[in-house]
Order: sequence, then C-alpha cells, then structure tokens
Amino acid sequence: MAPLLLWLPSLTLAYFIHSFGINVPIHDDWTLVEAAASRPFSSWSSLTGQHNEHLIFFPRLLMLGVAALTRHSTVAMVFTSWLLLCLTGAILLRRHQRRSTGPGAAPRLLMLVPISFLLFDLAQWEGAVWAFCLPIYLANFTVVAAVICLERSQGVDRWLAWALASGAVASLSFATGILVWPIGLIQLLLRPAPHRRRSLAVWAAGAASALSLFWARYPMPEAGLPVGPGRALAFVAGLWGSPFSESLAVAAGIGAVALTCAIALLVLARSTRGLLADNAATVALLAFGFLSAIMIMKGRAGMAATYAVQSRYTPIVAIGWIGLYLLAVEVLGARSGSLALGARRLVAVLLVAGVAHASVAGWKHGVTDRRWRSHSASILADYRLQRDEVLAAFLHRDVAMVRRLATFLESNHLSVFAAPDRQGDR
Repeated sequence: MAPLLLWLPSLTLAYFIHSFGINVPIHDDWTLVEAAASRPFSSWSSLTGQHNEHLIFFPRLLMLGVAALTRHSTVAMVFTSWLLLCLTGAILLRRHQRRSTGPGAAPRLLMLVPISFLLFDLAQWEGAVWAFCLPIYLANFTVVAAVICLERSQGVDRWLAWALASGAVASLSFATGILVWPIGLIQLLLRPAPHRRRSLAVWAAGAASALSLFWARYPMPEAGLPVGPGRALAFVAGLWGSPFSESLAVAAGIGAVALTCAIALLVLARSTRGLLADNAATVALLAFGFLSAIMIMKGRAGMAATYAVQSRYTPIVAIGWIGLYLLAVEVLGARSGSLALGARRLVAVLLVAGVAHASVAGWKHGVTDRRWRSHSASILADYRLQRDEVLAAFLHRDVAMVRRLATFLESNHLSVFAAPDRQGDR
C-alpha cells in the first residue's frame, strides 16, 4: 500500500504533462530558441548571461541539450523537470531508508506519503507545462542534494565535496539556489562539534565565492514599488500557503499558521536534547523555504500581490513544507503516548487532503491552459499570416524576434514545424 501511495502523485503529474503539455515555445522559452539559433556552444555569454535576477548556466545547458535531442520539444523539457522532481523524491526516500531500520520501518514509510504529495502537487500546474520552469526544479534538486550530502559528511570528505558541487550547480540554476550556502551554514552549526570547524571553513569559502559572483558581478533588476512590512508579511504568508490554495487570502491564512507552527516546533526541538542536531538537514530545508519566500517577496511583491500564489513558485515553497513536515514528525515522535502518534497522523492526513484539494484546481487550469497553448501552436505554425498583435498576445511581446526565430524553427524543422502533418500537437 505504501509504495503505491508514494508513486501515485508522480504518475499523476506525468499523466498531467502527457495530457496538457503542448509543444510550443512561449514567453521566456524564446530565449532558448535564440540561444539555439546563435549556436550557444560557440558563445560563452549566451550561456552565462543573466536572466532577470537569475543565473541559469546549468539549466541552459540541460535545456539546450534536450532541445537538440528532441527537435526543440518543450514537452520533452517539462518531462525533464518531472524527472528532476523524481530524483529529488528519490534522495529523500533514500535518506528515510538510511535513517529508518527495524520492524517499524514499513509504517514509517507511510509517513513519507505527504512528501510525495507535496513534491508532485498539481498546484504547480504552470511549471508542469512550461519548459522554462526547469531552472526551478534543477535548483530544488541540487539544494536538497547538497543538504543530504552535508548530513552524511563527517568532515572534509567526499560527501562535503559533493555538497559543494551541488551548491555550485544550485547557485547557477535559479536565484533561490544561492540560499544553499546560508542554509548549509545553519545545518553545519547545528551539528555536533567534532570535525565541524574544518567543514565550516570550507563551506564558508564556497559561500563567499558564490555570493561574491552572484551579487558583485551581476546587478539585480528593479523589483517594482517598495512594500511596507504588513504587505511583505502577507506576501510571504501567501507564498507559504500557495501549495494548498490559489486564493491569496486563504493561502495567507494557511501560511501564517504554518510559520507559527514552525516556530513552535523549533522551540520544542531545542528543548529536547540532541533533537535539533539530529535533524539539522530538516531544519535546513525549512530554512530554505522561508528564505526563498523572502527572496521572492523582495523581487515580486512590488509588482503585484497575486505573485504570491503564482503556481510557478509552488515547487520552491514545497521544499520548505517538506522540512516543516519532517520536523513535526520528529518532534512529535520524540514524545510518547497515543496523543503524539495521533497528532503525527493528523498532520499527514491534513497535508495530503490539502494538496489533493489544490490539485483539483490545478487540473482545471491544465484544461484551460491546453486550449490556450494549442491555439498558440497553431498561430506559430501560421506565423507568416498572423498580425503582430496576435503574435504578441500568444507568443512573445517582441514580435520582430518571434518572426525571425520562427523562420529559424521552420527552416530547421523544429518545434511545431518538426511534423508538418501534426502542427499544434505535441
């Protein structure tokens, strides 16, 4: 039963992509077409250039590689994002298997079901059909990998090296990936003292290098109008509630409760000897979700409050929710009695029910978005006959770029032009 429940969310998301994914570049996807048209591997700047506030060197490499193998199929790219989600779930499952032994392992496996639901939540429907969300999934995967590697490290060893490598990839995948360095410091500081000093020195050196590259060399773009403390807090709370509701008010309420529970759990964990140190990785994941919400707030709250519940950011916050859930399981598990056991089960059921409810809305968005993308694919296929305002509305506001790159796609039989008899299909 437990393996079926663990696999069900991932298979559901794969079916969602299969059902609603349409092979057509829209919005930021055109930057990949531009890079392919300019022969990126002969132009270093086309790979290392800044995209908004993000450095996406490794996602560009990955997406251009997938594009080259699939005749620039955006559906193949979103399936690559799904694969990265599966890999993220796999390393979390492996961590659980390593920490759980004995006759109670099977029941504890059921406690991982909410993690699977959070990772593959259909509330992230936008990322599940938009190729250019792949940088988010690569950053999430490498952040989680770095945290797990740090947990296994016993000093300056191969696990620390793997953590540093994962941190480097995360830093050059998405803006929130840079947070791997401060949460890694938190994780190392919470661990027992032996071997910690040298590990901290090496990690701090890596953090200094990454942060100096990120903030000294690359300017941050304008973030819109400044926001007051109240609006900022509401935005962060809304982001935290976004995996469960697309209503800003409801999401903010859920997020406020979750953040309050996080503080209470941290206080309880600190009062139990050795619990925080033993769950330093869990605390790091929780910190990643919280700091990511602050970073997104700084960049998007001044534009519109509704950015807090945009589905593209749901996968980022979900990592924080996984940390919160694992911490709740450990804190409640450290307390004996039927009440603590009942509370753990209740938390798991509430999370699964909340994600299932949000997934219904995500599926409805998928239906609507498929119609829009199908129409966009038809427009691209007949781009020579389309008016400028139509191309701007459905493909990209830079109409001259669209016409130039559409000619490139057509002449090379890529994207919607790869199969002339199936234009607009996947």
